[in-house]
Amino acid sequence: MLNRTLLLDETNKKIQDKKPSEYLNSVLERLDNNKDKLKELMKGHYISKSALEYLKDDNFDEFIKEREKQLKEAIMENPMLTPSRWSFR
Repeated sequence: MLNRTLLLDETNKKIQDKKPSEYLNSVLERLDNNKDKLKELMKGHYISKSALEYLKDDNFDEFIKEREKQLKEAIMENPMLTPSRWSFR
């Protein structure tokens, strides 16, 4: 599943029972309500502007589809991320 991100226990407890839109609002508050900073932060997690909008609308199904698209594009753009390049020696 594409909704896997390593989180600290503390972070996981903060978001455990919140809707995505509620959690995003709390993140935005910590960023002094700077939407550009929020977009930049999400970009680092392969969450596009479209995917971010889906989260704001609590549309989890569309978020997952968009994030999958973003992750696939990132993998295709970076050959070091493709399984054929992995070495387990």
